[in-house]
Formats: sequence, structure tokens, C-alpha cells
Amino acid sequence: MLHPLIVEGRAENLLSEQYQLEQTLPRYIKSLIDSNIKRNLPKMTLHDLNYRYYGEGMDPFMPIIADRETIVDIVGLGFFNHDKLVYKTGTDSFFAFKALYEDSNDATYQFEWKKKNKSLSVISIQSNQKKKWVSKNKLEITVKIEGYIAEAESLGLDKPQNKRKLEKQIGEKLEEECSELIKKFQELDIDPLMIGASAKSTFRDWNKKEWEETYPTIDIQPKIYFHIKQTNLTK
Repeated sequence: MLHPLIVEGRAENLLSEQYQLEQTLPRYIKSLIDSNIKRNLPKMTLHDLNYRYYGEGMDPFMPIIADRETIVDIVGLGFFNHDKLVYKTGTDSFFAFKALYEDSNDATYQFEWKKKNKSLSVISIQSNQKKKWVSKNKLEITVKIEGYIAEAESLGLDKPQNKRKLEKQIGEKLEEECSELIKKFQELDIDPLMIGASAKSTFRDWNKKEWEETYPTIDIQPKIYFHIKQTNLTK
């Protein structure tokens, strides 16, 4: 399986560096991509890229890798309008985008709990997303997420009211992050979430030209439902 990538800087320089690796650099990069796809990195193969480049109602994206002195690492995602790179995000946006884009089985999310001045790790996340057209001009993307809180012991989550409060706050924060991404995509007139393809398969009278004019103004609402799994709670 081939994974297209963007190299920050010159690809020639990255490939010519001598890293202390137990395998060749190409094999290391492939392993890096494969392992991250199992967690927070959204999947994009060469076949996916071609399909999204030539398809209607969709646009491609690619992971960005960079030389970090002693190692090569994934540093973000690059989003395209046709063949032009128009937007980049850092790794902190991976989970929000993945939640909107595809289901996940073992993702992680770092929740900055400002009210408590805490940073919480949500681990072993399972999520699934579903698109529902309310009308031609309104789409709801429902994402159901459940995961463990790694630092659950000190949070009093054995009390239902505390658990519900934290679930609500994490869900609201994710909705905010997802809404910001969607807004940015619409501003740039790019469709990595394949909203147009979803509309095309839903509405028989879908028209490409009309859709391209309408897409930036469509009301796209993420609805996040977050559930904390209980079995990781310890005393």
C-alpha cells in the first residue's frame, strides 16, 4: 500500500540524511505512517488520492513529514484545492479531522481542561461518524465517541454527575474544534470531508456547478457525543 506524502523543505535533503535507524529510511517512513493511521492519522493511500483528485465533490489531503534533526516525524496535514496546497494543520488537529472523516478504533485525544487547569489524555478511543442531510442546505455530522480517561483516579468520575459534566465539556470542545475546521474548509472552498460526494449520492438533481457555488454557504453542523468508559477507573 502506497502512501503519498508532503515533505517539509526539500525531499532530497531529507532522503540524503544519515539517521540512526534499524531499518532503511523508506521502510521507517512507511512504518511511521502505518502505525499512526491506526491511531490519529487519517488514511490516505495513493489510490485514495487519485480518486479524490479526479472525483466530484471531494478534495485530497496528505500527511506532512519533516526532518527533526535526529529523526523523521509527521508534523501535520496538507490540504489541496485541485493540485495546489492551500492549507496546513498541525498534529493537534488530527483527531478532530479524523473524527469527522472516518471511524477510528484506537485513537487518542488531549483535552485541555481549562476550568481545572488540567491536561487530560483520552485513550483507546473508538468513534464512528454519520452524515445526515436535513435539507439541501443543511448537513449534520454526528460523531459518537467513547474512550478512557488515563488520569481518572483523581477526577472523581465514580460520581455520575462528575462523569456527565466532563463528558459534556469534552464533547463541546471537540464540537468547537470540528466547527473551526469545517469553517476553514468552506472559506478555502476545499472539501476533504467529501461533503459534495455525500450530497451527490443523496440528491438526484445534484449539479456540480450549482454545488460549487453553494458549498461555502452550506450549514454544516458537527454533533459530538462523548462517553467515558468506566472500566479504567481505579482507586
